[in-house]
Amino acid sequence: MSGRGLGDRKGIEQITKTWDKTVVDRSAQLETWVDYLQPMTRRGVTIFAYATNHYSGHSPDTVKLFREFWDKKA
Repeated sequence: MSGRGLGDRKGIEQITKTWDKTVVDRSAQLETWVDYLQPMTRRGVTIFAYATNHYSGHSPDTVKLFREFWDKKA
């Protein structure tokens, strides 16, 4: 995941301009970020994670998937 889940605007806009569904599977990247970030929260670090539609095509789905991975590994 690019630092804040911003994605590749030009690349994703070549695939979609409707932003109503995920068009790029970022599961592997999101799971990697969860693995990286969870130990930090255990040390008391507050994490703010952001995602735009340009990351996978639909930011609500990106956030939902991130939370699912987070909760599964908690």
